[in-house]
This record gives sequence, C-alpha cells and structure tokens, in this order.
Amino acid sequence: MATRAHELRTAARTALQRLRGWLVRYPLCCNLCGCRVPAFLPLPADLLRELDRAGFPRNLLLGSETLSIAHYLCPICRATDRDRLIGLFLSRVPDGSASLPWPKMLDVAPSMPLRAYILRSRRFAYRSVDLTDLRADDRADVQDLRLYDDATFDCVLCSHVLEHVPDDHRALRELRRVLRPGGWAVILAPVALPLEGTLEDPTLLDPLERTRRFGQADHLRLYAKADLIARIESAGFSEVKQLDATFFGLKTFARHGIAAPSVLYVAGGPQAKPAR
Repeated sequence: MATRAHELRTAARTALQRLRGWLVRYPLCCNLCGCRVPAFLPLPADLLRELDRAGFPRNLLLGSETLSIAHYLCPICRATDRDRLIGLFLSRVPDGSASLPWPKMLDVAPSMPLRAYILRSRRFAYRSVDLTDLRADDRADVQDLRLYDDATFDCVLCSHVLEHVPDDHRALRELRRVLRPGGWAVILAPVALPLEGTLEDPTLLDPLERTRRFGQADHLRLYAKADLIARIESAGFSEVKQLDATFFGLKTFARHGIAAPSVLYVAGGPQAKPAR
C-alpha cells in the first residue's frame, strides 16, 4: 500500500512538473519523463572532489566519451545523460507488426528512470536482471546467464556494467548467446578517449587506488575506445555501429542535455531511423 501511494505521489509531481515546463516553455527536455526543465543537474560536486582526492587524471574525465558533466541528471526523474541517449535510440526503433508479439528485451542492471520509460512505452516484452538489486525481475550475474536459453531475446541493454565484472569477455559472450540472430544489443561502458589501451586490473582491491586508476571505487577497468569495440566484436556480434550526433542530430543532443561527443554502441545490427 505504501509503495502504491509513493508511486501515485511521484506520478502527480511529475505531471505537475511537466505541465509547468510546457507552460513556462523551458528550453531543455528530458525525453524519458517528458518534462521540460530550465537546466539539468551537473555531475555531483562530491564525486568530482572524490576523483580529485584520489588523483584521477582530469584529462580522462574531460575526455570521457559519453558523459555530460554539466547536464548529467534530470532534476525530475533522475535520468542520467546516458539513459536519455538510450531513450533516443529506443524511440527510433520501428514498431513491429501489430500481429506480432512485442520484441523481447533483456535489461542488465536496469536504470530505474529508463526502465519506467520502457514500460510506459508498451513496445517491448521487458525483462530485467541484476545480481543484487531486488527491483530487477531476475537474479543473475551477467557473466553467467544460464537461467536464459540461447537466442531468448530480440534486444539487450547493458549500460555501464562491464567495467564492474571480473571477466568482461565472458559477460559479452553471454549477452551474445542470449540474443537471437538478427537482434541488437546496446552496450555502453566508460570510455576515455585519451587512452590508447584499456586500463584494468580485476585483482586490485583498494578502493582509493581503483578510483585513481579507473574513476570509481567499484570499477575494475577503464576502456579505450578501440579496445571496447574489439572486445564486443570478439564476443561474436556481427557488427558494432556507433550512433553519434550525426545520427541523432546536434540540436537533439543539445535539447536533451547530451554531450556532443557521446556515442551509442549498438552491436548486432540496429534497425533504427536516423534524424531527418
């Protein structure tokens, strides 16, 4: 009962914020909750201070491929810029035939704002999985998804998960295994453009040293761009498409608070329409 009341209060607040935004005609918009806002929230100052204390190189932070430091969070639904980027892609995936079932989607370690957006869209047969989060539908490690048969899902979302797992190669092979032929997978991870090679050490235990080297205490690696693509391809995906501001449109990126260098990696062949 308490959970239902909280959901109703949240829905009411969101509706009021959406109405206010459209009446005032704020210039920015979160495409996940539909609210127009005067500004997005920046990357939290305490996180920046933590990175500085640990000695994480500022050029790697500023050179992060998909990270909008100035427009990080939606003030209404708390969606991150990468959540909003995935939402842009999903809105461009063509609907299937009305006579066919919804595409089956697996969301690994789901973001709650993005999950809510997908469920509201009523376009996917959605299933989420996480090792520890009780809000997910299933419990499993992305490195071992044996609870799903081969070729179970038409599409997979895996955003900022691979940097947390000891064996990302195994995790990618599992994602490919549960994806049907012809399906697609959105795969995102922290990418630092200045890096020529991935920094990693799954055996490193010290939280401060992990923060200094990888940018977060629970990260085991920080990817170089070419290496992330190579690892995805080596897992057996047919192709890796990089959807950037050219695909979505610079004005669209700016309106939704997505940094211009942001790139969405879609493995296996997306069927989505570029911006006109």
